[in-house]
Amino acid sequence: MRRYLLILAALVGAIVGVVVLGFFRSPTLGLDLQGGLEVVLEARPQKGQELTSQDLDRSVEIIRDRVDKLGVSEPEIREQGNNQIAVALAGVFDQARAAQVIGQTAQLEFYDLQEDATSKSKNAQGQIVANQKLLPLLTPEARIQKGSKPEAWYLYSKDKQRLAGPFPTKRALLDSLPGGKQPDGSTFYAVPENTIVLTCGQSEAGCPGANASSTQTNYYLYDYRPTAKTNPVPALTGDDLSDASQDFGQNGEPVVLLDFTNEGGKKFHDITRELAVRGAQEANLAGATSDEEKNVFNQSFAIVLDHEIRSFPVIDFTENPDGIAGGNAQITGLDSLDEAKDLALVLQTGALPVEFVQVERTEISPTLGEDSLREARAALGTTTKVETVNRALAEVAALAARRRDLRRLRSGDLSALGDEQVYHAAWR
Repeated sequence: MRRYLLILAALVGAIVGVVVLGFFRSPTLGLDLQGGLEVVLEARPQKGQELTSQDLDRSVEIIRDRVDKLGVSEPEIREQGNNQIAVALAGVFDQARAAQVIGQTAQLEFYDLQEDATSKSKNAQGQIVANQKLLPLLTPEARIQKGSKPEAWYLYSKDKQRLAGPFPTKRALLDSLPGGKQPDGSTFYAVPENTIVLTCGQSEAGCPGANASSTQTNYYLYDYRPTAKTNPVPALTGDDLSDASQDFGQNGEPVVLLDFTNEGGKKFHDITRELAVRGAQEANLAGATSDEEKNVFNQSFAIVLDHEIRSFPVIDFTENPDGIAGGNAQITGLDSLDEAKDLALVLQTGALPVEFVQVERTEISPTLGEDSLREARAALGTTTKVETVNRALAEVAALAARRRDLRRLRSGDLSALGDEQVYHAAWR
């Protein structure tokens, strides 16, 4: 008897638990029910770079790390084809921000602002000149040195409007055109070998050589020899970072702190020492004596993220004649706290091994699946729970019948029992 009471109590408890859980537990909702973001990123290797399966695997790991830091639970990140990565993020409210963070290459580089600029981006006095048009920095195909390998290709119309580009090769550019044919009157232009185009958008930090009130994108042509065995340009990259974090400057403005590895700290010290020495030499040659006159000759290094100049700190040679030691720097002139947080995030997770472009983006509203979810819950309430309760009640009734039969068997009252009931009751 006691055994059956315990079984009955356990069964009733399980039934109550199922019912309560069904009413109060929040199910894990997918992208179609929560809403969110789905993007497809396509790899675009640079000139001379071959895309490998290891590059895609590493990219998936980095994107997953970034998504985790954004606080998105249960993302779906998968390779698609041989050059794409599909990312589905359910429950993301700031979809534009998420799309920017997960697909950003985050290639960090440090340039000598004055010394690494080509003649097209500085005047005879060595001062940086900003171009508000890209075309003056490019070289027409007819003037490209034979045998050279341009870094990127563009196509401009007869009236100097950009039709296509940048592409790593001329062939890739042609393949992007309708019918693979060059339009009549158009001209190919290229970024010369061992150079790179850097941009600078309007920000609180301003842009080198640009009017402070300018709201246009500025373009610069810089030397680019990252694989050179001696004197590579840039000499310092994100590979030399050990950490990055969001912080606040002296005036409460958001900044990103950069911590270098031991080797990176030595490189940074060498670079800033060279800037300080050069600034002092130029000031002496010009006969500068006052602090105001000397400040004109202070040199800078440019902090560049994905070919965009984000800030260009000045090295004051009177305060830091031996450069800056200590293995850290900071990015200033950021527009918002969110920008600083996102920049620190992508730098923490490291650069993607290959550049990706967003070829598809779908923003899904959470209202899209509300009707389906409501119907599912209604069905759960009117069907699943009813069936569960009915099954449970049937079990309870069966147990009660068995207990009754057992009592009759023990009391010797077999008149109401058939042969089969007597058999089963005897074995209970």
